[in-house]
Amino acid sequence: VGDYVRQLALVSTEGDGGTRLLTRAFNDLGAATWSPDGRRLAAAGNLEPGGDQQRRQAIYLLESEAEDAAPRALFWLAEMRGNDVAWSPDGSRIAVCGHDDTVKGHYGFQKLWIVDAETGRGDCVSAAYDVSLGDYSRNQDMRRYGGPDGPRWLPDGRALLVLTNERGTVNLARFDLEHRSLTPITEGDHSICAFTLSE
Repeated sequence: VGDYVRQLALVSTEGDGGTRLLTRAFNDLGAATWSPDGRRLAAAGNLEPGGDQQRRQAIYLLESEAEDAAPRALFWLAEMRGNDVAWSPDGSRIAVCGHDDTVKGHYGFQKLWIVDAETGRGDCVSAAYDVSLGDYSRNQDMRRYGGPDGPRWLPDGRALLVLTNERGTVNLARFDLEHRSLTPITEGDHSICAFTLSE
């Protein structure tokens, strides 16, 4: 807001470990997510000059134990409307929703991408579906933020839970990676604005 930029900091919970800034950027990053081994963080944004004026965004990786390591852009998309990224249970992949069509801009369907956490190679696994993934019914002035609405991995790493945004409704579905199939979990004329997993 205004001239303020949100930075990412690591706060020690043991003794007087203090606080260490992990970013010193001129643009915001989205909420950071820890890798399963606790060594890295992933967050979406655009830290390039003028990046706050662009739809183009990247998944950035940050090393939590490095003293002066700069955020590293791993994977770029033309738009990531939700900014939510999710590590796979084994830490080898990152899921994100977005699209890579610079012509469609804000109107492109948000697809599910699986990104290799080492090489940065991305695979659009939901390309066959004409549906936007995520809750975009909340992108209006009359609603507050409802909570996490990005993709969530199931514990076996073979599927994810996603929100499907179709014809004014938002429902929960399961996306199977092996078969690239989208199976509804909920149906109806309503909008699910957030969900979480409980083991």
